[in-house]
Amino acid sequence: MKFINKKSKNKEIKNLYPSYGTPRDRNEKLSFDNRYKFDDKKSFSTDAEEEQSRINNISIRNKTGKRVSAHIMSIFRPESGSHTAEEVIGLFVTIFVVLLMFASAVMPDKSFSAKENRMLTTFPHLTKESVAEGTYMKDMGDYAADQFFLRNMWISLRTNYRDILGKYDSNGVYKGANDYLFEDVITPKEDQFHKNVYAVNALAIETGIPVKVLVAPDAAGVLTDYLPKYAPIRDQNKDIDRLKESLVEGIDFIDVRDGLKTADPKTQLYYRTDHHWTTDGAFIAFSEAAAALNIDKSEAKYTYYAIANDFSGTLAAKSGFAVKDDTIKIFEDNNDVQYVVEYTEEAEKAASLYDLKKLNSNDKYAVFFGGNHAQVKIKTTSPSERRLLVIKDSYANSFVPFLIPYYREIVMVDPRYYYGNMRKMMKSEDLDEVLFLYNANTFFADTSMAEVTADQEISEVS
Repeated sequence: MKFINKKSKNKEIKNLYPSYGTPRDRNEKLSFDNRYKFDDKKSFSTDAEEEQSRINNISIRNKTGKRVSAHIMSIFRPESGSHTAEEVIGLFVTIFVVLLMFASAVMPDKSFSAKENRMLTTFPHLTKESVAEGTYMKDMGDYAADQFFLRNMWISLRTNYRDILGKYDSNGVYKGANDYLFEDVITPKEDQFHKNVYAVNALAIETGIPVKVLVAPDAAGVLTDYLPKYAPIRDQNKDIDRLKESLVEGIDFIDVRDGLKTADPKTQLYYRTDHHWTTDGAFIAFSEAAAALNIDKSEAKYTYYAIANDFSGTLAAKSGFAVKDDTIKIFEDNNDVQYVVEYTEEAEKAASLYDLKKLNSNDKYAVFFGGNHAQVKIKTTSPSERRLLVIKDSYANSFVPFLIPYYREIVMVDPRYYYGNMRKMMKSEDLDEVLFLYNANTFFADTSMAEVTADQEISEVS
């Protein structure tokens, strides 16, 4: 073993380390000192060269790392001259949007929104006609909006932000006093207005059956004191008045607007979070319609129950506004009339008008008849021989229960889901009265009504 002069060794080591500027460098030196106190079988010069090479590599890595770090940091320093903060933010936003679009593209399409209780737009078919008419791009826009990834979350975030800024509208919904949400009133398309009016008139003329029409106003047309100031909501009363004047002689128009507007202010006529009227509102409408329907309800007595206190409806979901929940009530008539409810397409029967399982779903309003169905038949033990056809939307679901004691049979048809021959069905069921019962927005926009109520036999022959 050859002992190496420590002073000489240290001198050589010093030459290997021209600088000990960092703690890491000093640690490397200390490690080197400890390892080379003795020269055993190895040549000191050879080992020193290897160590020097290793140290050089460390130095290169450190310098490279510092350069990379400096470059990364320069991105976030607008004064660096290479990138601005706006460019970096724009890059991140672009990447984020691309990722969202990719997620929207790969995720399977949803056909129905439980929160909004409506069908979602599906991928449109590309045709020459749709391109020429400009409807294809509109349909693509609707499709992208409906199928966007985490759509409900983005709506909620946007609405909360606008709410903080004092904005009173979101996605066609207006936030009014006392946490009331109002749906925007549609402007009827002229061609659809005439088609639907013609369908009602034709059914009355061609069948000779008494026809009555009840088109209920939206909340915005009744609760005007709750509307936010300067909300550009259309006066729906003009459209309802026009409908009333367009019906042929012999059709009874049941106008429930005055009854709703003069009701006790303490009575909640419409849900705060939803576009439907409440059961209280439906009962007031029924009371207004009783005379026109030849119903004597003077001895009718009802018991009502609050079955849900946490109802948040379609308008809350559509807008994203955070408002307090609603209460759902049901009314039960205290009489001896029994009934059976038959859901035709589903081939199911029930002994109740209410599907309490729906109270555990997002759409708690579906507790009435379990929601909308193509056709529902209600057969009762009423002493009356009257048989009623109700052509309807979802407003009828909380209204029809009040009719049970006064008809032997009630058939409900929702044209949006019905594909049968209505004229044949009316004959087979021996129906002798017709009631159109709609919310005004739905009535003016329904594209199915005219087709369903048309005389299909005549159409086929011609």
